[in-house]
Amino acid sequence: MSNPPTSTPASVALDVPRDALVHIARPRLTDPGRVIGAKPATFAGWVFELLGAQAGDTFHDLYPGSGGIARAWAAYTDTDREDLPA
Repeated sequence: MSNPPTSTPASVALDVPRDALVHIARPRLTDPGRVIGAKPATFAGWVFELLGAQAGDTFHDLYPGSGGIARAWAAYTDTDREDLPA
């Protein structure tokens, strides 16, 4: 008999205006490889932007879990991104 997955909150400590982010947390039921507590790439991108992160910065994911945040960081710092201003 296995234990059911538990849900625990993840913390991001930033000093931002109260209305800076409105994000409703929902299970990602359509993602077959989902991991409980995994954050969507858009959330990671929002955090990176708040921090003013850019290519060449160092990023350490202290709780790698699904690896999604590391993938989001790789995509965010990809200098060949098409959505960057010229």
